[in-house]
Amino acid sequence: MALGAVAADFAIKYLCTERADHLVGLVVFTILTARTLLLLCFETIEAEVFRRRLTCAVAFLACAVASVASELAATGSLALVTLLPLVGIGMGCLGEASNAMAVRRRCVLAMGCIMTLFAISTGAWGLVFKNVISDVGASIWSMIKSRDPPLPALASVIGFRLTITPTR
Repeated sequence: MALGAVAADFAIKYLCTERADHLVGLVVFTILTARTLLLLCFETIEAEVFRRRLTCAVAFLACAVASVASELAATGSLALVTLLPLVGIGMGCLGEASNAMAVRRRCVLAMGCIMTLFAISTGAWGLVFKNVISDVGASIWSMIKSRDPPLPALASVIGFRLTITPTR
């Protein structure tokens, strides 16, 4: 629902300003909304690794092609701000395609930080709120709750040891 609201926000902004970065945001978040609806409607996609990875790859490629095409159609050139959502979505897709939850959390954290930069650069304050609360905040909370080390090398330097206690 939040992705659809962000897509609608970018649609309104694009209709009012006709800025290319708003068109890119509209296209990217419309594709991500469709991908999320597919995942929610068809549980077999999330349950099977191959289907989940295929869905992530298709969503990333669709976002890449659509955002570059919309940027080129709107301005005739490719701006660096277009690359921010692509890198963010790439991180999110890498995390979602992974079976390791620690990798998923780190990738979602990176995606949230990158997409927050895109949101700030386009003035999409609803997207800033969504990324900071939903992606960054929830990832950090999950990392703390799951006792993920921030970085394996840093964890070994400071002597972080994860002890697993069996639950009953």
